[in-house]
Amino acid sequence: MVACDEPNDMRSGDVAGFNAFLDWITDGRSVRGLSANTVMLIRSTWRNVVNVLQLPARDRIVDVRPEELLERFASRRGAALHSSATYLVRLRRGLEIYKAYLSADPDWRAPAPSCRQTRTSTGGAATRAVTFPLRPNLTIVVELPTDLGPDEAKLLAAWLAGYASR
Repeated sequence: MVACDEPNDMRSGDVAGFNAFLDWITDGRSVRGLSANTVMLIRSTWRNVVNVLQLPARDRIVDVRPEELLERFASRRGAALHSSATYLVRLRRGLEIYKAYLSADPDWRAPAPSCRQTRTSTGGAATRAVTFPLRPNLTIVVELPTDLGPDEAKLLAAWLAGYASR
């Protein structure tokens, strides 16, 4: 079923359709669990990768692996990509949203869970639940203090690194 404000070519599953979809959702449509700013960053990342790799408009995008795209992108750029983890998350998330849309998943566009909600934990500090798309089919929720500082973020990163399987 096509919504009346939906561009005709978005359901093609190719680069052109995906670009049209990203433009469409960036134009004020809510996407489950993502802020408007995050949606714009996803679109910007995809546009950058598509332009650098010069992907043809009719290439199937739904069958690509974000990891392979990122590897080709980094190689083509010829310079170190310091934000490769961020790029990979955005590539995965963009493709995940598009595939959910193509499969007519009714939840792809549902309002975000209440991740902006502030509450007070037992220690008295205000916290908020933040979602993070860790893998293509896994989004985690972490409760963080609303006033998290850079030193605390580094401490959390070091703590989390201890859980990585080697």
